[in-house]
Amino acid sequence: MIQVKRRKHDDAVEPISSVREFLGAVILKGADAAIFVTTADHFSQNAKEAANAAITKDVVRQYDLIDRNRFFDMLRLVGKDEQKPWLDSMRESYRWSDGK
Repeated sequence: MIQVKRRKHDDAVEPISSVREFLGAVILKGADAAIFVTTADHFSQNAKEAANAAITKDVVRQYDLIDRNRFFDMLRLVGKDEQKPWLDSMRESYRWSDGK
């Protein structure tokens, strides 16, 4: 299962409550893998520990946490020579630059 959260503030931190809440949905659905994507700057340490505990305790086989920087890095890898109409919107929303 995949969950995506859009945060309004550049300095937002994704809390443990979001990670736990999504884990509950994953369990209820009977899925064994979770990917949590957020536009927050980073996940709290407690959130990271909760995701790791879910894997260690065999609650899920995979629980990936993808924060804004990792997400943007992933987007840069796709079609480097192709047009990216979403890029201007991201720069404006998050005051982010790709070095150009």
